[in-house]
Amino acid sequence: MLKLPVNTRPTIIAEMATQIVPSALLLFDGLKIAYAQKANLENQSESEDEEEEDDDLSDPEDLEDDEDHIAATIEDIEEDNLSDAETESAEDEYEQTALESYTTPLDNEDCDIDEYDEFKGVLDVIQQSDPNWYNVLMSPLNAQQQKSLKDVFTLAQQRRAAAESRKIEKSGGYMFANPAVPTSFNFGGKPIG
Repeated sequence: MLKLPVNTRPTIIAEMATQIVPSALLLFDGLKIAYAQKANLENQSESEDEEEEDDDLSDPEDLEDDEDHIAATIEDIEEDNLSDAETESAEDEYEQTALESYTTPLDNEDCDIDEYDEFKGVLDVIQQSDPNWYNVLMSPLNAQQQKSLKDVFTLAQQRRAAAESRKIEKSGGYMFANPAVPTSFNFGGKPIG
């Protein structure tokens, strides 16, 4: 709707123009927090998996006597009980509603569409094709919102570069035109002659 020409733009869009970009920035702030929480949960689950692997590596038969074996077993039971309590509190803390657990194609790692890049692209097109509309959209931004917009643009560029890097990695890496390796090197700074 933002990219619609002036004569086809609904009146309500023009009336709400001063709220469009600030509202979008608010959504991006929430999205940044959601991504951070998701990454934090993934890191926690990975570290818990590593801890479980480390616990599995200790073999009770390697213990010297029965007292060590009993002490180790009691510690394992206490750790398991603690883990269950921690898991329950984490589940209570991050209990999701049906809407929060709803996934979209944007949630897939290999999605070709990036919400940050799309937003930046739309605003770039508007700036070039309809500068007056762009000014109407940007005029209500305060200093903090302008900084947030700059952060969204920076993140868009970083995410685009990361996506391109993943595509190159999936395709087998970089291909160099001249794979020939020099047979001699001169580290002295004088030309070989």
